[in-house]
Amino acid sequence: MALSFPRDWPDRAPLLEVFAAALDAVDPEQAVRTELEKRPFEGPMTVVAIGKAASAMARGVPEPTHGIVVSDHVEPVPPGFTSILGGHPIPDERSEAAGTAVLTAVDEATGPILFLISGGSSALCEVPAPGLTIGDVAAVKSTLLRSGSEIIEMNTVRKHISSLKGVRLAERAGRYPIRTLLISDVVGDILDSIGSGPTVPDPTTYGDALQILERYGVE
Repeated sequence: MALSFPRDWPDRAPLLEVFAAALDAVDPEQAVRTELEKRPFEGPMTVVAIGKAASAMARGVPEPTHGIVVSDHVEPVPPGFTSILGGHPIPDERSEAAGTAVLTAVDEATGPILFLISGGSSALCEVPAPGLTIGDVAAVKSTLLRSGSEIIEMNTVRKHISSLKGVRLAERAGRYPIRTLLISDVVGDILDSIGSGPTVPDPTTYGDALQILERYGVE
């Protein structure tokens, strides 16, 4: 049964206020700004923002700073930031170019690095593991999507065919202090599965990844 409320319904205004407040509470820009006000991360820093909410999250970082934003759409980014489009939901050459740019940004950092990770990061930003191509990674992702595998299973596999995921990006940045703020698109907010955990310790193994591939008949 469909419900509708006339525009002149007297109780409509309070409902709109509640709706607007709910949107404000989950706004990525405001969430990052609030968190950094509570727990400042001293700069000057390099910011690496990846995901569908990357642009908004980057706008929540206090100036002055610089960094890179990888997303699936064009949106305003702060001055001093480079914006790159990646492929989604299947990683492609744009994703690999974005991943290479992220590694370069991390390698060229001269101080603290702030990582901002949100939904879509796994596909948008990728550098395949040695011996693999972006076509290999895309084929695995496509097959797992068709198989009905769960997101945690899918990301377990992706962590083991990547040079970025499964804490490898944090290891690359290990000489400087790092901090990660995440917006979860994973049920249960499992940190190592959000964006396939590029900066989060990985409890999974190559054996786990192989079992998942076998379970869903991925050759």
